[in-house]
Amino acid sequence: DLPCPIIGCGARLISMVDFEDHYFARHTATCSVCSRIFPTNRLLNIHVAESHDSFFKAKVDRGYRM
Repeated sequence: DLPCPIIGCGARLISMVDFEDHYFARHTATCSVCSRIFPTNRLLNIHVAESHDSFFKAKVDRGYRM
């Protein structure tokens, strides 16, 4: 039984293969601000810009098309 070492995760995996699958699926493209999980780093980067970047929000508020 392998516990996931990521604080707050709590997953318990049966094998190292299960652990690797879990880790790459749940912990490699996770937003550090809101903990949302994305399938790719590209989508994570878009999310961070659109949801957590004050510069991005200011441009949208001024009418810039994004």
